[in-house]
Amino acid sequence: MLVPLLLWSITGFIFLTKPGYEGAYEQLQPKLYPINQAFSIGVSGWTEAKVYRTILGEHLLVKDQGKWKNLSLTDMQEQAFPSEQNIKLLVNDAISENRNRYGEILHIDGQNIYTDTGVKISLDWATLSLRQKGQDTDLINTLYNIHYLQWLDSPELNQVLGFLGLFLLITLSGVGFIMLIKPQKIS
Repeated sequence: MLVPLLLWSITGFIFLTKPGYEGAYEQLQPKLYPINQAFSIGVSGWTEAKVYRTILGEHLLVKDQGKWKNLSLTDMQEQAFPSEQNIKLLVNDAISENRNRYGEILHIDGQNIYTDTGVKISLDWATLSLRQKGQDTDLINTLYNIHYLQWLDSPELNQVLGFLGLFLLITLSGVGFIMLIKPQKIS
């Protein structure tokens, strides 16, 4: 019981002070620019529409039947997934404000961009969004799993482990409370 209690205390302290959280969970987004032209859209069936301008140009993001699409403003056709060169342009523009964290792009594998600082950036072209994950993110997620007794690959076994840990903690607290209020016999 001592090991989970110590680990819980240590990770609880880390969660309270949150060292390194700022970079690990930074919300990375493409840099947006003002839109220079007026336009009107008259298409029915969309539940949402957003217009953005990035270093790659203008994007019309629409939600149609629950699915996002990245359309061209000129012909309303779905924009093809960008070339590796355009992905580099978009991502380099987005990470330009925090080179200490992201460094330089090493290589691109489909929608995943890898940097020389160990950060992996994922591009969702349909929503024009970026997600980043580094070693610090993995460490914090591991600490979270330790803190909440998620030590096994099975969610069901982790739940059993969590209930067992709580039961032992309550039992230990109860024994301590009984020892506190019960008069001690000194021989």
